[in-house]
Amino acid sequence: MIRFLENPSREKLSELVDFCADGLLGVKAIGPLLSYGTGYSFVQSFEQRDEDENLTAFLSVSYGDLVIYTADPMDSALRTELLDFLKVISWQTLTGDAKFFQETPTGMQMEFPKGSDCIAVPSKEPLRFVENTEFRAYYDLLAENNPGYFPAPYPDWLVDFSHRVRHGTARSLLLEADGKFVSTAGALSITEPAVFIGAISTNPDCRGRHFAHTGVKFFADAYPDRRIYLMCMPEKQRFYEKAGMQKVGEFTVIHRG
Repeated sequence: MIRFLENPSREKLSELVDFCADGLLGVKAIGPLLSYGTGYSFVQSFEQRDEDENLTAFLSVSYGDLVIYTADPMDSALRTELLDFLKVISWQTLTGDAKFFQETPTGMQMEFPKGSDCIAVPSKEPLRFVENTEFRAYYDLLAENNPGYFPAPYPDWLVDFSHRVRHGTARSLLLEADGKFVSTAGALSITEPAVFIGAISTNPDCRGRHFAHTGVKFFADAYPDRRIYLMCMPEKQRFYEKAGMQKVGEFTVIHRG
């Protein structure tokens, strides 16, 4: 059965966090619920349970972006129920497990089993670390180096991201070298058992200087006992494997026509 979540108890929220911690998509999906709760119309959360009331899936829709995390393996009847449910709820973009949706993978799901497993070699250059400020520079650097990274214009993005930062479910990092910002990284969903990182980008003329690995190591060191997850394109898999990450799955992104 699939249920809409409304004012979950502390015990249920803890159960959801533990369930979602077992997968990248779970940690990504739980972020909006932890940041906003259930009192906002633009954030909706749903749970699926089997006949014994075991959690089998968690879904989160935030600003039209749906993220779905499913137990693996899943009973065929529960899978059918979930796929039918997705036809009747409102969403614009869906991110889910490529195997579950039997779709061509968009990219890779990567993991440090613990942040302390990170072996990324940071830059030896003098750097200034700027955290949770300079959001305009952070947004501009990412947008410039990764066209299409942001679906929302800056004012809309700022309202959401700054809210998450204030509530302790996200962090931003800018690296400054030689008086200019050169690289970004972020913790995009922070839970007690696991953290989803991303927004890793470096100016093209500054690449090869270990700035990206510096950002990865910054967050791995910040959460040494937690699982660290990251999504990347296939061509970046080897780059993150050099930092000690392991491929744990593939994800797909589906746009509703």
